[in-house]
Amino acid sequence: MHIRELSAADASCGGKARHLGLLIAAGLPVPAGFVVLPGATPDEVTTALDDLDGARLAVRSSSPLEDAVTGAGPGVFESIVDVAPADVWSAVERVRASAQSDAARRYAQKTSPTDFLHDSRINHVGLDFAVIVQRFIPGSRITIYTRPPEDAAGTAAWIQPADGEASAVLREPIGGIEQDPRVEIALKAERAIGATGGADVELVDDGTALWVVQARPIVRAAARVVAQRPPAIVLAPLVADGRTWRWDVTHNPDPLSPAQTGLVELVERAGVAPWSMRVVGGYLYSAVRGAPPAAVATAPDVGDIEARMAAVLSGPPREGVSLSLAEALERYVAFYRIWANELAPLVSAEKREHVAMGARPSSVEATLFAAARGEVSEDVAMARLGVLAPAWDVAVPTFAETPALVRDAIARARLVAALESPAASNPAAPIADLAERDDFWFAQAQWLVRRALRETVSAMGIDPDDAAWLPLDDLAEGHVLDPTQARRRAAAARAANTRAAAWEMPIEVPEVEAKAREALRGYGSGGSITGRVVRFASLAGAIAVGPRDVIVTRAVTPALAVLVVGCGALVSETGGPLDHGAALARELGIPCVVGCEGAFSALTDGMLVTVDGATGAVYSSSSS
Repeated sequence: MHIRELSAADASCGGKARHLGLLIAAGLPVPAGFVVLPGATPDEVTTALDDLDGARLAVRSSSPLEDAVTGAGPGVFESIVDVAPADVWSAVERVRASAQSDAARRYAQKTSPTDFLHDSRINHVGLDFAVIVQRFIPGSRITIYTRPPEDAAGTAAWIQPADGEASAVLREPIGGIEQDPRVEIALKAERAIGATGGADVELVDDGTALWVVQARPIVRAAARVVAQRPPAIVLAPLVADGRTWRWDVTHNPDPLSPAQTGLVELVERAGVAPWSMRVVGGYLYSAVRGAPPAAVATAPDVGDIEARMAAVLSGPPREGVSLSLAEALERYVAFYRIWANELAPLVSAEKREHVAMGARPSSVEATLFAAARGEVSEDVAMARLGVLAPAWDVAVPTFAETPALVRDAIARARLVAALESPAASNPAAPIADLAERDDFWFAQAQWLVRRALRETVSAMGIDPDDAAWLPLDDLAEGHVLDPTQARRRAAAARAANTRAAAWEMPIEVPEVEAKAREALRGYGSGGSITGRVVRFASLAGAIAVGPRDVIVTRAVTPALAVLVVGCGALVSETGGPLDHGAALARELGIPCVVGCEGAFSALTDGMLVTVDGATGAVYSSSSS
């Protein structure tokens, strides 16, 4: 028999069912139901339904990955409520099928990658887990955290009705005040499941009674390492210069590899950019070189600019010979001259003038949706996106070198392709799409150098993956580099890069006294981080997320939180502090501000902001 009474549920039935069994044993009001174990048949389920007297039903997952101290998986798997008895089996199959979703797989890999890959419960169609079938209780949903989500020793409980604001009340009332009956039940549930650090309890008020429909331990993210300021000597060259230097955190939030540092120094020596650049401690800073260029009287010919850049980047190498590193660097500087003085200023002006840019046919997201809908093949999508990389550093593999990332993003796009059509409405002027093409042009220049670097070291017998971790001067024509020595130097450079990545760099040098700033406010959690805004309208754009990106969205869904693991922070216009999305963001260790009204409209792509999860505030920094 593959059916088990809910009161007899144990660990083999998954975390959610096990906790409901403990709640029943403690005498708490839990809707009647049973557990459908792997291998159950439709007939077995139909027979079990006889005990529920034809009631409407709730069908929910009870995965081994859910409701544990180390991971709750809130909202990752599907739940279906108000189901007719005749439709229960199809609902059970639908809930099980949710294990095949990209969000579920990513969550499984995040929580326990080894178990996920080798656990016998994982097969080619996903995770096979138990499913709970219970009497459905209509009414008002109430979420209670028996302790504050970020304070396991806190003395308050948090309550959030489904249609109301979150509030805090004392766990143990004083002065003869009666305890809130909702908190009283939640505390009993906390004790029943042994959640010593607090429980996340969901109640339903049907107008006559309170029912407990879920209880699980509050999951708390591992403590983050507090970033340290770099030694003063690192920033000394910028301080001594006298000008104001600004960290290029919107494009280069991480320390650069030696090869990318060499490219910056090469461009700076050539004097081809209208700004100065320096790399200190591995981080890229820029300063105004002189007076800004005068406005051009006539509109520039964008087609001519792009044609000249294309000629520089795609000109043929010597007949029958791969492009040498020296030639690649020469072309890079020639490209940079056109890009920095003609294309980049034009893109900046367009971004300032076009607040609503409209549809962007050249965007990554447009290509992903086109592939998701079958309008272009995955091969065509790969050809379009392959030159891009997750970061602007020649040490980072392109998407052509890591095609699984693109295929994975296309799969995510299919989840929402039927609901969203970013290119179908609000068409933009052709020039408004230039900001997207600008990224592709720069990526092509980066790829030109990366390819030449890898070919150069391969000819020397050196691992191509070490190419970007060696100084450009060491790879100059005629220079002989021992492979063993190269491996050691590359390892040392990677170690230095890792140390630098732990530094909290100042946005500007010299730093100025902070001024009063207008802030957007909501419910916050997590630490504080400064990064660039990436407005996130759909799941498909996750391919472009970087480690200091501040993802701004209208709603933080559980799937979204999983898909953007590794971003700097999440900001949402809607939601409460106890909702599934915010809970999962806390679990993943991502600073999060939800219920931040107006954020999606007020914050624009590329804007530099500070997200303070402790206070629930989002501050805009000076112009990026």
